[in-house]
Amino acid sequence: MGRNGRNEFRSWWSGEAKCPYWRGESGPERREILCSGLQPGQTMRVHFRSEEKRKAWVRGYCCSFDFIACGICSAIEKNLEKEG
Repeated sequence: MGRNGRNEFRSWWSGEAKCPYWRGESGPERREILCSGLQPGQTMRVHFRSEEKRKAWVRGYCCSFDFIACGICSAIEKNLEKEG
């Protein structure tokens, strides 16, 4: 169990993640990924309809060097550029 009694945890994906905004997985049946939020101290939780869809997303973006093609990563990068 993670902070605040939630079902959050790091998985073996955490060791494979290339994206600097990856924070982990959570949720029932591990169908959610956790990413940095748009503001400091925030976390975004992205829910997938199935574990297969989550795995495909994680493999395609979070654990590849193509993570910048991810819409979430792109939004975070744009927000950081505006603030920077």
